[in-house]
Amino acid sequence: WDLNGMMGMVDLWSILWAVGSVASAPPRLPPKLVPAGPAELVWNQHVDACPGTNKYGHVGEQPDSMPLAWHNPLTNKTALISANDWGTFAKVAPTLDQLGSGLGQADCSHRVFVSINSSDPASYANHQWMQSVHIFPNGSGVSLIHNEFHG
Repeated sequence: WDLNGMMGMVDLWSILWAVGSVASAPPRLPPKLVPAGPAELVWNQHVDACPGTNKYGHVGEQPDSMPLAWHNPLTNKTALISANDWGTFAKVAPTLDQLGSGLGQADCSHRVFVSINSSDPASYANHQWMQSVHIFPNGSGVSLIHNEFHG
């Protein structure tokens, strides 16, 4: 008997059996999103947008990405923004529920993010949208920025 050859066959059969088992396993379905309540309007451009126009003469706060919200544990305030590339103003209230109920106030005197809108493609600082925010316990934070160059 050639034990080395037999071990090779056992290993091959083990691999074939394992591959066959994986191939015949039912596909994993993605998790389902289940609403926990009725739809709720939390930002209305006609009511919540700050007045003004961007440098191209377009209506200033004209979001073309999803709104973002974050809670600052240092100030115990929750902020909601419309993602746009002109200037991002926050609507602020103590909780996200209060933002949606109309109790939040937009601070149109202070932008929480300003897009640089550089015309230099090498700058990677062109049309920019704030996309994700994380606030640390000390009140500082970081954000991912979506950048588009329109040449």
